[in-house]
Amino acid sequence: MVNYNIREATEDDCEEIMQMLKELITFGKMADQLTVTADDLKRLGFGEKQYFQALVAELITDGSDGKQRPLVGMLVYDYTFDGFRGATARMINFYVDEEWRGKGIGSALWATLAQNALSMGCVSMFWEVWSWNTHANSYYKRRGSIDISGDEHRILFGLEKNNMKKLIADVLPNGGHIEDKSGSA
Repeated sequence: MVNYNIREATEDDCEEIMQMLKELITFGKMADQLTVTADDLKRLGFGEKQYFQALVAELITDGSDGKQRPLVGMLVYDYTFDGFRGATARMINFYVDEEWRGKGIGSALWATLAQNALSMGCVSMFWEVWSWNTHANSYYKRRGSIDISGDEHRILFGLEKNNMKKLIADVLPNGGHIEDKSGSA
């Protein structure tokens, strides 16, 4: 049996969360698209304006070795609003170190988010999963999740930074005023 603790992430966890994000995006075959840094995580998750929250799973040790308890999983999320349904929780990134999968850690992270979401008055949770990740897709369906991308006739769109700037320039009077505080090029 594995002893672990699920807790809210702190700023001190950002380096380890960043490492797990790198592993996740590599697994997703998108390593070339990673632009976020540990400093970005600190600024955007623990700064004046918080854009996300995170849960982490840490192993429980007796401390006799003098080492910090290692993080073996993380779940990045935020709360948002759905004009049809109300408050919702959005799971952004979810990762458990390969060595620790199948031991209930991921389920505990996910259930903790569900518990937090309900306590915040959320009526639902949503997230994206790579279509080719059949293991994850099967897991979520076994737990009662539904594929809303087809059932509710929705298509998820995204707009990258350069096209956001183009939209502003094309639509707002005098090209709009762009104050870019993203910290990236």
